[in-house]
Amino acid sequence: MNWTSHLPVWALRMQANRDMPLADEAWRLLGDRLNPNTKLSTSLSTSQIQSLITDVLALQADTKHPWRYEAGVFLEGARMWDMVNDQDWNAYVKTAYQQAISFHIRPNVNHGEDIPIALRSDNFRLGTFGIRYHYGQGTFSINGQVIHSEPIGFGACVNAHHYSEPGWSDLVRLTDKQWQDIKPGEHQFKVQMRVFLLDTRHSSGLVSDYNLLSQEQIDALPDVAYCDQSFEKTFNILPTDAVDAVSITPEDHRKAVESAFTVNYLEYQPNRGRWVLRGWISNLPVNLACDILICFGDKTYPLSSIKIKGPIPSGSRVSYLANGWEPKLNDLTLEKVDLRLVPSRKVAQRTIDMKEYWGDEILIKDVPVVIENDAQ
Repeated sequence: MNWTSHLPVWALRMQANRDMPLADEAWRLLGDRLNPNTKLSTSLSTSQIQSLITDVLALQADTKHPWRYEAGVFLEGARMWDMVNDQDWNAYVKTAYQQAISFHIRPNVNHGEDIPIALRSDNFRLGTFGIRYHYGQGTFSINGQVIHSEPIGFGACVNAHHYSEPGWSDLVRLTDKQWQDIKPGEHQFKVQMRVFLLDTRHSSGLVSDYNLLSQEQIDALPDVAYCDQSFEKTFNILPTDAVDAVSITPEDHRKAVESAFTVNYLEYQPNRGRWVLRGWISNLPVNLACDILICFGDKTYPLSSIKIKGPIPSGSRVSYLANGWEPKLNDLTLEKVDLRLVPSRKVAQRTIDMKEYWGDEILIKDVPVVIENDAQ
C-alpha cells in the first residue's frame, strides 16, 4: 500500500513545496484529488485548491528552483475542471512563455545584407497539456528607428516534454535608402511583438494563421491570453567586403562530408512548376552552407540553398527540405539529374551563428526525378 496516498492535504502540500524527490509524487497525489465528482474524504476543498494554485504559480516563477512537471499537470487539470480563474491561467501561460523564449541576432552583419534574427524556445515550465503560442504583428527597429513591420505568423504547440527548436527565424531586409542612414559600427536592434497564447486542447481545428482573424475573432477564442513582448540586442554592421564566415576543408573530414548527404527523392510538380528535394544528413563533422544546383546535359539551374549546423553524429540524422522553381520542364522529360552543392559564404552569413563551413563542392550524381502525377 502506498501510505503517501493517505496523507492529509497539509502534509502533501508541505512535501510538494520542498526540493525533494517526493515532491513530484505529492503533486501527482494532489492532482488525483481534484475530480469534483468523487466525493471522498480526501477530496480538495475550494480554498485548498486555490492555495495550491498559488503554490504552482510561485514555483513556476521562481527559476532558482527546479520545475515540477506534476505541478503543471495539477494546475492544468484544475483548469479543465473550471477551478482556475482567467487571471491565474493567464499568469501561468504568460510566465511559461516569457521564461522559455529568447531572442538571437547574428553578432556581425555586412552592410547592405539581410539581418538574420531568431526566436528560440527551451525549458517550458508547463504540464502535459501545454499551450499553443502564435506570433502576431512584429515591429523591428534599429537605433529607435522602425525599419520593418509585418505579421510574423509563426506558431507552435509546446508542453513540458516537447518544445519548438530552433523556433522562428527570419531575415530582416532593409531598403537601399534605409541602409544609407546606417554606417558600419555598433547598433541596437529591437523587436516588439504581440503573442497569442492558447490552451492546446481548444486550438485544434482553428486556422493556422491567426493574422487572418480580426481582433474580435481572436478575443472570442477560448482561453486566449495576450503577451506583448520586446527584445533588444546589440550587433555590429561590418563593411560590405568584410568576411564573417570562412570555408574550411580538413582532409580527415572529406570522406564523411561527401557521404553525409542522402536524397530521399527529387520531385517535380508540373501544376505548380515547383521542385521539391527531400532527404537527410548524418555523420556530418562540420557545418554545411551551400547553394543547390540542378544539372543535366550542359545546363545548370539554381534550386535552393541549404544550411546545416554540424557536427551531426552517425547515430542521428537531420532532415532537410528544399524547394525551387527552375528549370521549367514543360514538354521535357527528365529521368535523372546531378545535384551540385556549392559552398556559399553568403548562405553561412545568413545564419545566426555559423562562422565556418565546408569549403569544397559536393556532387551527387544520377538523382532520379519523380514527376508528381506519376507518383500519384
